[in-house]
This record gives sequence, structure tokens and C-alpha cells, in this order.
Amino acid sequence: MVNWNNIKYFKKSDFECKCHRHNEFNLALPEYAELNYYYICRYFLDPLRKDCGSAIIVNSGGRCILHNEESNGKISSYHLIDGVDDDVRPCAIDIYCPKLNKDIFDLKIRKHTNLEYCGYHIYENDRGYFMHIDFRGYKSRW
Repeated sequence: MVNWNNIKYFKKSDFECKCHRHNEFNLALPEYAELNYYYICRYFLDPLRKDCGSAIIVNSGGRCILHNEESNGKISSYHLIDGVDDDVRPCAIDIYCPKLNKDIFDLKIRKHTNLEYCGYHIYENDRGYFMHIDFRGYKSRW
């Protein structure tokens, strides 16, 4: 079991499926995914948040199959949590920092992780921007 008390700025629920259609018997964040998100927080997001000096919002972490479809996520999305505990699929996050413009936030992200091992894309929308990062083990851009 993961001790989320070691994480200063984030909590497990930040990475659970945002559709809120799950109950205690249908958990959206299986153990393997919780562990992945814990390490992402400990070694990437917490240091990034400290460096930014401002909140970082997690738009999306894990998604159930239905929510992934509704979000137009690909069937092979790294956000997808399928409930198979022995799955080793990397996890994805969509994040933004409301106090920083996208270029500054992009520089800070690059400072805190080696994007040669990540899928990475900056999306712009009517509310501003967000960064998608998945930890797939190789570089991917789109």
C-alpha cells in the first residue's frame, strides 16, 4: 500500500477517474496505477509544483473505459485504467498551472523530467492550455 502522506501537494483522488460513476466495489484506480501515480508525484509533480510556486491542476489522470470513450480518448490511451492489476501500462496526466503561461510551464516541466522517455503534447483550448505527459519509455510527439 502506498503512503500518500509522503506527497505534499497532491492526493490519490487527483488521479482517479473524474466521471464519478464509480463506487467502492468498482474502483477506478487499481493498485498498479496508484503506485505509478505515487511515483509520478514523488519524483516529478511535487518538485515541479514547488518550483512553480503555484498550484498545478490535474485535469485528467486515470480514466475508466466509459470516461475515456466520452473524452475521445484512444483505445490505447495511457490514461485508460482497465482494472487489471498485473497491467504495466504507463500512466498519463493532463496538467496545467493557472499562474504560469504555457511557455514558462513547459520550461519547468522540461527541467523536472527527461521528455525523451515521454509522450508529450501541449493542447490549447478556449480556457487556455494543458500539458499531456505519459511515461511510456520512449519519445512521442503529436
